[in-house]
Amino acid sequence: MAAEGHTQELDIQNLDELQRLRLLTRKIVSAQEEERRRVSRELHDEAGQLLTALKLSLEMIREDLAVGESDREATERMQRQLDTAIGLSEQAMAHLRGLVHKLRPTVLDDLGLKSALEGLCHDYSKRNSFAIDCRLTVNDSLALASSVQIVAYRFLQEALTNVSKHAQARYVQVSLEKSAGNLCLTVEDDGIGFETNPAREGMGILGMRERLESVGGRLEIFSRPNNGTRLVAWIPS
Repeated sequence: MAAEGHTQELDIQNLDELQRLRLLTRKIVSAQEEERRRVSRELHDEAGQLLTALKLSLEMIREDLAVGESDREATERMQRQLDTAIGLSEQAMAHLRGLVHKLRPTVLDDLGLKSALEGLCHDYSKRNSFAIDCRLTVNDSLALASSVQIVAYRFLQEALTNVSKHAQARYVQVSLEKSAGNLCLTVEDDGIGFETNPAREGMGILGMRERLESVGGRLEIFSRPNNGTRLVAWIPS
């Protein structure tokens, strides 16, 4: 009897520890999103403006050299150098835009969740040389809080990352709809699937669960070996 009582006490202690861990994880996720928002704003406002000014300055120098009276070969050489510099600045700007999009996708603020998820699906197919067909269907017009949109966006990011790493899929169907006061985001692939076991979930699945639970949502997983996988995120909206 004593051993049984000790086991029950340990279970309670473990449950309390799990609850504390989940609370800490939610705080970390919230802090990460706020930091991403801040860095995104700085990259867009400061680094983007500086690089734009650099590009304009280099273009003006090239135009001045084109009408100058210096040695022809020297002028042509400098023009080639400036062409290279302008190209590099354009690449840097594109790279920064990509970072901004990853940190805090401005399309969420500008155009809403539907356009943001469409962009994710298109970019995902493009990164995979269109060998994986990723499509989105939206059944309703959606008016959602910013906190709901970012959770849905991050969920799809992580879900598509998991498909790339594990599923060996050729097709991914993403659907978005509202149902009974919830936003329902489904990601289904035709990949190799797996045996579902909550005790052995990887960090990707655990991260998605924690993010959804932090806003009162939940994750459902349907999968079997050689029969694909369907992830369903329910987010209070």
